Amino acid sequence: ALVRWLTGRKISTVDAVTSNFFFQEHEQAGVEDFGIMIMDLEGGVSATIAAGRFGWTSHPAGGPLKIVLVGANGTFTFDAHNPKFELHTDEAPFAMPERHSLDPMGMWASTQRESNVMRKNRWQSFDQDPPGQLADVSAFINSIENDVEPEMNVRLAASLAEVILAGYESAANGYSVKLPLVEH
Repeated sequence: ALVRWLTGRKISTVDAVTSNFFFQEHEQAGVEDFGIMIMDLEGGVSATIAAGRFGWTSHPAGGPLKIVLVGANGTFTFDAHNPKFELHTDEAPFAMPERHSLDPMGMWASTQRESNVMRKNRWQSFDQDPPGQLADVSAFINSIENDVEPEMNVRLAASLAEVILAGYESAANGYSVKLPLVEH
């Protein structure tokens, strides 16, 4: 969604790979926990997206939230963890929690509380709004109350679902997938 929003261009071709690197439970269930998607957009623009899970001890804040834009005129980096306080204290280092039977990978806040997962306090963000969630909710409510078409509308969401489907098709079969998948 971010690539489409930033460029205003449709995605024309997708190449993707997925794998299981971080959690044995994902591998046993045949579910990926890492993926890379390379996209060609209208007008010769290309974009690469990498996403994956991070192990408990791999990152001081649970994983990076970073976007790097590289263009003909320069590079821009956005990091949701910046600005931040980086704390060095005598606090005990992070320790692996007991596995929760309903959430062995510790993905949900409710089971993390039940398992007494230690907070990772080494990085503290200045921003108390988890990356833009309050702004997203406010924009959604505004579009309903004022009968205004949101930036993320049904047509755009459907086209993005098609990109994700093309990514899975590419990863499963090892070839580039052209969009749209079905002529509209």
